[in-house]
Amino acid sequence: MVDFYKMLKESREQKMRTGSVAYADQKIAEQAERAAQQAERAAKKAAGGDQPLILYFYDGLEILIRPMGDLNSAILAMKHHKYIEGGASIDAICAAEIGKPCALCQRAKEDKALAARESWFIPVYMYQATKTKDKDSYALPSPEIVTYTENDVRKQAKGVRVLEMKDFGAEAIILKTFRKFMADPANGRMMDRDFLIIQDGKGKGNKAYIVDKKDPKPRPDIAKITPPQQRVWERILEKLPPIVAGAASSSPLVGDLGDALDALPYSDLGDHPVADTSEAVDEPDF
Repeated sequence: MVDFYKMLKESREQKMRTGSVAYADQKIAEQAERAAQQAERAAKKAAGGDQPLILYFYDGLEILIRPMGDLNSAILAMKHHKYIEGGASIDAICAAEIGKPCALCQRAKEDKALAARESWFIPVYMYQATKTKDKDSYALPSPEIVTYTENDVRKQAKGVRVLEMKDFGAEAIILKTFRKFMADPANGRMMDRDFLIIQDGKGKGNKAYIVDKKDPKPRPDIAKITPPQQRVWERILEKLPPIVAGAASSSPLVGDLGDALDALPYSDLGDHPVADTSEAVDEPDF
């Protein structure tokens, strides 16, 4: 079991010795990421495959979704997030959201970049994810459908996922687009339209998102496959576990946004496009 409070304490002491916040953050990330990866591998082995939940974007990724609710039914929660050079990041729901003292709020008194900010979460049905660029951001000869591996078989990524939205940064355009959509009664309900979300570029100041509404694809009754809000919240807490001050925990504190936190399929840049989707996987088990 990983004692994250002890980890924070040791890192804080090291920071005091070195005078480096970045060093302390990196040591936390390195240790906790290893724990997260070990837990992820164990979970995959037990489940027989990869079951991603929260949508994470990268340069050249296009995701076609159908919202399973509107902003009125979104889950709003304070979340700590801090990117760390090298790809790892601190990413956790604030423990105050579950009525506990938060270790990261305490840390944020010294490091303002760790301050919690509000995120919006809604469940969505993902028809497919398509990558148009390679990991070095060069255009691919042709778009590739994102896949993942289950029992050594490549399968298309699709089904029920959770979309996280923010009202700051480049990602704010997603939330702004949905707000604008809901403000016009002529648009109807969000749950009756499809949306294509694209990330173009990467890095601070060089990243942009495009949100384009689409005519709805034929789809089984969304209401029948929409998970209860409480279950969505439970799954969010599983993926972005709060770090309670003074409590030992085996939960992952950090994850690489393109790799460790949610594993495949969105981080998988292997050359495995899928043409035949007859074996595609549908909704993960909520």
